[in-house]
This record gives sequence, C-alpha cells and structure tokens, in this order.
Amino acid sequence: MTTADARWRGQHGIGRFATEVLSRVAVDHLLETGVSPASPLDPAYVAWSMRARPGEVFYSPGFNAGLRGRYRQLLTVHDLIHLDVPAETSAQKHAYYRTLVRPAVRRLGRVFTVSEFSRARVAEWAGLDIDQVVNVGVGCSFAPATEEELRQRGARARDESAVLFIGNGKPHKNLGLALRAIARLPDNYRLVTVGVDAPTLRDAAVAARVAPERVESHMGVSDEQLRALYLAASCVAMPSVYEGFGLPALEGAAVGTPTAFVAAAVGEAVGELGFRSSDDPNEYAYAVRTAIDSGPDIAHRLRDRASGYTWDATAETIRRNLQDLDVKP
Repeated sequence: MTTADARWRGQHGIGRFATEVLSRVAVDHLLETGVSPASPLDPAYVAWSMRARPGEVFYSPGFNAGLRGRYRQLLTVHDLIHLDVPAETSAQKHAYYRTLVRPAVRRLGRVFTVSEFSRARVAEWAGLDIDQVVNVGVGCSFAPATEEELRQRGARARDESAVLFIGNGKPHKNLGLALRAIARLPDNYRLVTVGVDAPTLRDAAVAARVAPERVESHMGVSDEQLRALYLAASCVAMPSVYEGFGLPALEGAAVGTPTAFVAAAVGEAVGELGFRSSDDPNEYAYAVRTAIDSGPDIAHRLRDRASGYTWDATAETIRRNLQDLDVKP
C-alpha cells in the first residue's frame, strides 16, 4: 500500500516532477491537503497522516520526511543544495536533513534521485551503497519541435539573439553572470527571463550595466507560452552553480535550442551538445555566443537526444520500486 504526497504538484521544478509522475503512477492514497511540505510542521503532519497505516509506504516526489512512525518513507532527494550551497543552507536545514531525512532514507535503504551527479552525492551523504540510490531520471513535458519550427528557429537565431533564463533570483541561480555576459555581447543580444520578477531583474541589470531595453521579464507563464519562449530563444542560459539535473536544458533541447551552462549535472541533459563554461563572465559570454552560432545540425541532434527522456520511463522506474516495496514489508 502506498500514500503519495501530492502537495508537491505544480508547474516547475519538483512541482513539475510531481505532477507528471503522479499522473502516471497509481497509488492507494494521495496526501493532497494540509500544511506545505516545506513547513516546519510538515514532519509531524506526515506522521499524523500516516498514523493509521502501519507498514504502508509514504512516497514523496520531494525531500520532505515525516517523524518516525510505523510507516516507511521513500523520498526523492533531487539534490543536496540545502547542504552544499552556502547561500541556501542554514543550521536548521542541516538539522532537518541530519535528524529526519537521512534516518528515513537509511531505515528504508532506498531513495530516489534524478541524475547520476545527485546519485553519487546522495549515496556519499547518506552512507548508502550506490545501488541503494535509484536514479529515476526526468522527462520532457514539451512536444518536440517540428521541422518547420526548427527552420524558423534557425532563421531567427541569425538575426535576433534572445537568451532565455528560466529560474529565480536566488544567488545559486547566478542571474548576475548571465547579465554580465550579456553586457559583453553585441547590443542585439538580450536576456529574457521566466521566474524573475521585474524589479529584481531591473536591479540586477543596473548592477551589471545592462540597458533596460535588453532585458525582459515573464512571470506565471503557461506551458504553451513557455514552449513558445524556448522556440523563440537562440540559447538557454543556465549559469547556475549547482543543479540536481537542469530541466530547462532538456526542455530547450526538445525544441532544438542549445544551452550554455556551468553546473556539472546539466551536462547529463545535453551531453556533448551543450556549451559548458566557468563562472567567469567573459568565458560565459563566449559559451553563449558559441551556442547561438552552433547551427541547425545541433538543433536536430538536441531534439533527438531529448526524445530519450520521457516521464513514462521515470514513472515506470518508480512503479517498479513501489511494487518491490509492496512485497517486501
């Protein structure tokens, strides 16, 4: 028997993972209401919700762990950003992972993650054998680009150099690096953001000495609008210093848009078709320009590579593991 935490469902990041997986994996119960899984009250709430289900599996598409009880917990630790990135960590987060997440993972002897980068890091941190950490992967939610869309995208890339940044303004997302790179590129290069509010983007642009007409902010876009932005972009910018996988790179690849990136895990999405850089703005500007100049062959190869990542495959791996736990109480 399995209860899945549906409170994670949403549009981006863990939310998209939860939405796609839970639409494909049949479980016995869904935890859909109550406190946020990020709330300090969540550990007690999870344990309370599972109080009458001894032996049942609490499956979370995220990292949230409940207080110890007679149930079992199968968590998805996408990454360890809360421990590994100084700007994202705190004494409280370290305590949470040490006293709740790691014991839950070790008691079950199994945990999900989404990349080989995270798999190695989670195994090291949790003190598990590598085969106890299951890389379930991710999928791409967007339809691949048609031949006509790729042709149109290639024509635009020669004239309009829109660089697309998907994320928020948190330090590890490194918005400033993308803007400092734009400042070093010709005036026809502009940065289009999704998830960064206009005041934050404006202030960051001023700090990087980028003219306001070279930046554009979008918030609350639909999947259809987001796919259109990927198609309109000449390059996806992922200057973040830490990622568990890097879903924007995969989504961009599905429509033939190359990615300039910094974090190692993003390379799993794009392989040799990506354009990796250090945290140096001159080098990142070069990676962006090289990505934009990469040509139509890269676009077709990116689309083909992205087709190998499906939510059906991710869901099937999760389903098999849940079935295995169901026969091994």
